[in-house]
Amino acid sequence: MLISSRFSTSKKFIFLHVYKTAGSTVRRAFLKYSSKSQVIIQLFNHVLKRTKSPISFRRKIYNYHPSANEIIYEMGFKKYNEHFSFAFSRNPLSHQLSLFNYSRLNKDLKKYKKFDDYLKARIDNYARLQTSFTYHAGRKLVNYIAKYENLKSEIAIIADKLEIPRPILKHVNKSKKSRSVFLKANTYDEFLKTYDLDYNLLNYDKAEIPKGIIID
Repeated sequence: MLISSRFSTSKKFIFLHVYKTAGSTVRRAFLKYSSKSQVIIQLFNHVLKRTKSPISFRRKIYNYHPSANEIIYEMGFKKYNEHFSFAFSRNPLSHQLSLFNYSRLNKDLKKYKKFDDYLKARIDNYARLQTSFTYHAGRKLVNYIAKYENLKSEIAIIADKLEIPRPILKHVNKSKKSRSVFLKANTYDEFLKTYDLDYNLLNYDKAEIPKGIIID
């Protein structure tokens, strides 16, 4: 998450960072307009959590990936609405493949070497929708949800809305490229059912199979 600095030349904004949707690249693009104190404490808080320190900052504003609903609860709806809020989404299956290739985030998922087994575990035990960051009880809580697939043009649109120069992008925190992965048709069908809200609310085509995935 980023929140605009009161000293910046941009309009007020809040960036909700949905993991593995080019969030690190987006952070870099808008960092100079963000609150320096929030960024520093957020980084410090991240280190504390990674080192399993018993001490950490409890405010959600100092987390990298809070939901819009959590931030509204903390800031209050009136103050939150004073900001232009935005996030990025990604094709749900492509999103899961990126998580699989990157680190799988959850230590319990690292044991799955095949994408099909990994996805079954996600479906059965670890499913978290992208929309859980940007929606609550069916209500959209951010002003603009951009698409990862159109990263460059979307960032240009957001910069125009904030009335700041369009930033030059540098893609960071990339997942390692890997060979194509196989996915069983019945696993894919279950995935579509489990992640139905993401497909519908984020406007992704269920028939679109991301590059690098082969339905077997």
